[in-house]
Amino acid sequence: MLVGVLPYQCLEVSGNLLFAARGSSVDIISINDSSHISTWNLPRLHKQGYTTTQARSDSPKVFDKLPHHEKNSEPAPPAKKRKLALNRDEAADDTSRPDKDGSKTYSADVQEKETPAITIMASTKNGIYVAAVTGEDKTIRVLEIVQENQVKRLVQISHRSMPKRPCAITITNDDTTIISADKFGDVYSIPLLYKETNSQPHENSQSLVDSSQPFKPAASELTIHSQRNRRTLENQRKQTVQKSSKAGTDFDHELLLGHVSMLTDIKLARSDQNNYIITSDRDEHIRISRGIPQTHVIENFCLGHTEFVSRLCIPETRPKILISGGGDNEIIVWDWTTGSLLSKTNMMEHVSVLKKKLNLLASETSIKDSFKIAVSNICHTYTHNDLIIISYE
Repeated sequence: MLVGVLPYQCLEVSGNLLFAARGSSVDIISINDSSHISTWNLPRLHKQGYTTTQARSDSPKVFDKLPHHEKNSEPAPPAKKRKLALNRDEAADDTSRPDKDGSKTYSADVQEKETPAITIMASTKNGIYVAAVTGEDKTIRVLEIVQENQVKRLVQISHRSMPKRPCAITITNDDTTIISADKFGDVYSIPLLYKETNSQPHENSQSLVDSSQPFKPAASELTIHSQRNRRTLENQRKQTVQKSSKAGTDFDHELLLGHVSMLTDIKLARSDQNNYIITSDRDEHIRISRGIPQTHVIENFCLGHTEFVSRLCIPETRPKILISGGGDNEIIVWDWTTGSLLSKTNMMEHVSVLKKKLNLLASETSIKDSFKIAVSNICHTYTHNDLIIISYE
């Protein structure tokens, strides 16, 4: 089977199609006969070369403007050098060259950037769209499943860059909204279908970019007298100019809720005709919040883990049951509607039995005596209601 040959890091099932991500590519595989249908490749990104200029320590540009008593003072430590990414052929050569004003100019052509890997995928209920997250550039991409010449393939229709790297995404039941949880503990909602425009961000939406008033340093040349402090003041002014030049996002978005720590997983649930958002974080918390538009209301918590919670699972045949696992040894089953703990299982006992069997097949030194386990995924099967598959790392 093709899935067992290539190194896939992310899988998503939609109908009779399996979407398997390997690096920055997505393979479409037929579940019926395990045949490969087509492959979507993320376009390669090119970064322009750049030039940096580093002033020599004896450059008269700044030093000559200082008062006479400061010229004889102890020189400031050298400025932090910025590492440049050189090509292999150019790394061995010294690309620095003296400039007319006594400074050195370093030029380097940045190596062609590797295309970012796909880390997360989610599909719509209607089987038309797939949302994929590329981690390095913090971008959510929406791919449409089209059919050409009797062959199904993926076509990217939009991409949106988030301020922080998404850790988990899901799509609402009506296939209209993407719910994104990021590493800073924030959960955003963005529309699934989106067309790029030059309009400004919506006034009622929470801006993804810092829109605060520009910072004005309290100090000035009249209140500071040392060379180091003057350079610090100049750097603060440069950073202020860079911040003020940032533009807002050009797509609709809304901040739904937030945690104080990094989010690890997010699930959408429904009970008694009401929608809920279930989130987990690295501080052992599982929070049940109301659905849109009342996401600021917390219904209850599921507390019982002693380490971070990495994965959540809600069986489709048991919508009021929540299964969670993480960095501790326990797999816990909850009634998330009330936040009550139903049962817990110590998985370390089962792993220890497997470890003993492996010790019989391998040398004692090849397997560590003390080790920790962490849940990497929890899946529910559709053919057996009570069969849960858990993977560890």
